[in-house]
Formats: sequence, C-alpha cells, structure tokens
Amino acid sequence: MFSLPTQSLLQKWLRKVHDNEVFAKSEYKNLKKIGFYYGGNKVQYSTPTFKTYEEALEKGLQATLKLIK
Repeated sequence: MFSLPTQSLLQKWLRKVHDNEVFAKSEYKNLKKIGFYYGGNKVQYSTPTFKTYEEALEKGLQATLKLIK
C-alpha cells in the first residue's frame, strides 16, 4: 500500500514543514487560463496555461517537491 495525500494535505505539509507556499491563481479576468505560484523566500510562477485550478495546482506541487529534494 502507498499513501496518496490529497492536494490540500500536500499543500499544508509543504507550508508547515518546508515553508513553501503553493497556490493557483487566474491571471485573466475571464478566468480562461490559470497559473501557479510557489516558493519559500523567492516566489516562482508559471505562465498561465492551465484550464483548471486542480491542473495548475498539481504542476505547482510537483515543482515545489523538486525544490526540496
């Protein structure tokens, strides 16, 4: 068996244990494209290319996990 935390649990763990905030935010008023932001002391962001919040957040979580390895 493997543990598969939800995105929100992973966000919380990254924030509390590694001081890395991850979130997704729309960059356009019409909400058609969503980008993600992540990082501890230095905020990084993606080009808003995702169609859903979950898709953008997943990529942000993956990018943040690579930072802490």
